[in-house]
This record gives sequence, C-alpha cells and structure tokens, in this order.
Amino acid sequence: MPLAIREISKSFGEKAVLRGVSHVFPERGASAISGPSGCGKTTLLRILLGLEEPDGGEAHIPKGAKRAAVFQEDRLIPHLSAAANIALVAPDLPAGEIAALLEAVGLDASEKQRVAKYSGGMRRRVALVRALAVRPDILFLDEPFTGLDDAVKEKCAALTRERMRGGLIVVVTHDGDEAALLGCTDMLRLPAAPKEETP
Repeated sequence: MPLAIREISKSFGEKAVLRGVSHVFPERGASAISGPSGCGKTTLLRILLGLEEPDGGEAHIPKGAKRAAVFQEDRLIPHLSAAANIALVAPDLPAGEIAALLEAVGLDASEKQRVAKYSGGMRRRVALVRALAVRPDILFLDEPFTGLDDAVKEKCAALTRERMRGGLIVVVTHDGDEAALLGCTDMLRLPAAPKEETP
C-alpha cells in the first residue's frame, strides 16, 4: 500500500488544525500539499514523518521506506562546512559525488567556510542536498525554495527530480509554479483551519 492518510485529525489545545483529512499519495512522482496559512500543512507533514501523533485517524507509511525531509528551518550543524554537513548523514558517499551535488545547485564544494556564515538561500540549498544525498524513497519538503531566485529554484528542482526518479516527493507549498517545477501531478488541498467559536 502506498503512503496514505485516513481521517486524520489534530488539535493543539482548543485549536483544531486538521479535521478528517484523507488522501492516498502516488507510489512515485510528486505530490503537493497546499492550502491557506495555518491550515495544518506542516503539521500533516510532521505526522507523515512520525514526528507528531494525530488525535484521530491513521497514517500508513510504506514498510521499509527510507524517508528524508527538508524543514522550514535548515537544521544544519552551524560550525561545519557544507560538504561536512552532507558527509555526516551520508558517510559512504564519495567526496566527488558530494561536490557534484553541491555544484548542481550552484555551491562551491571546495568552500571550507562554516555554514553559519552562509546566506539563508545558501543554507537552504545545503539542506536540500543533504536530504537528497541519502537517496530516500520518500522526500518530504516544507517550502523548500524559500529565499531562492528563479534560476536557483530551477537548478534545485532539476536535481531533486533527477535524484528522486522512481521515488516520491511530497512538497508543502503555496506556490503553484514551484509545484510544477517539481513535476507535481497530485495535489492535496487542505481547507482553512476551523475558526474558534466565540462564547
């Protein structure tokens, strides 16, 4: 059975974020999760990653599927270089392949500078390459192209499509153009979060 959710509900305190959300994702290709701000897109992604438990319903993760993610926060090791950050999660990946991945998104693999000194857009690219380096079966992306110009977005999308050929990309985005860049043919649109009732 492919990645799927059935009647997922989640609240934080009195605030309901997700109510009865169901979807069956494709086995391969790319799927976008979209919807207005605050509708629970990131929460749903965290549930799919096993980082958050739903209050109701269930998520089915294909058994044995290797998962990787790019969160809204880059979550890099700040005192390490870009290449060292990638080698940390993919220690068996040859240095030449790490260099090629970084160069594919416009970064200099020979740069020894700590990523703490990088711009936000540069850190975003390192986080993406780090996730792709492990060759996941399912790649979860949360607004992955924030802070990138159009030319860099195209480079990042091309590398992602290439590395994930035969796998599944699940991307949270409010941008239809970004979904198209990743080749999304499946879409889960979440409704606005229910408004809190006033007494």
